[in-house]
Amino acid sequence: MKKTILILFLITMCSCKNETKKEEYSGPQVVKTNEELKGFVIDTINLSNPSKWKSKNIRTDSINQVDGISVLSRIETNNSSYIMTNVTSMVKEGNYRVTLVAKRNSNSFLGLRITGIYPNRADAIFNLEQGKVLGTSSIGDFWDEKATIEIIDDNWYKCILTSEVISDKIGILFGPTISESRVTHWESGITIDNDVTININSVLLEEISF
Repeated sequence: MKKTILILFLITMCSCKNETKKEEYSGPQVVKTNEELKGFVIDTINLSNPSKWKSKNIRTDSINQVDGISVLSRIETNNSSYIMTNVTSMVKEGNYRVTLVAKRNSNSFLGLRITGIYPNRADAIFNLEQGKVLGTSSIGDFWDEKATIEIIDDNWYKCILTSEVISDKIGILFGPTISESRVTHWESGITIDNDVTININSVLLEEISF
């Protein structure tokens, strides 16, 4: 009789353990692809024709007008310089991503910014020789900024900056800078001259979700 009770007790304990394991198991998890981890595009913001963008202290030498390949260099090194897209009105908070294709060059650095109403902004500096992000920064109504640089081929990189934003207006700034510049002020005057080669037609601003 005691043996029967003991056997029944052991069977019950094993059954409880199995039930517990079944409750903990939630089934196969959905694995997101790399593309999904980069975010889903909700909207593409119209930046108008590049010919209408504002240029400050920048000389633009077009290499290929059809493809939009241009060399950007500072007219005066000791003054701030950049190209700024038109500013677009927005009415909601969200994640925004700017993408720009730039050429691999020795001692070449690209400054990139998503801007709102001054001083609100997110910035990044990209090393176009080594294919690295030197640093990022965000101020005010911009936060959780991230920057990546992806190799397209031996000569070209895709530079990407994302940020959470809540602002009435949004636009993009970009231009040549140096490694010694503060990320928040990459467009300020520099001590040495350099340039960046970019594809103007590649500049893209998108609202995304993760």
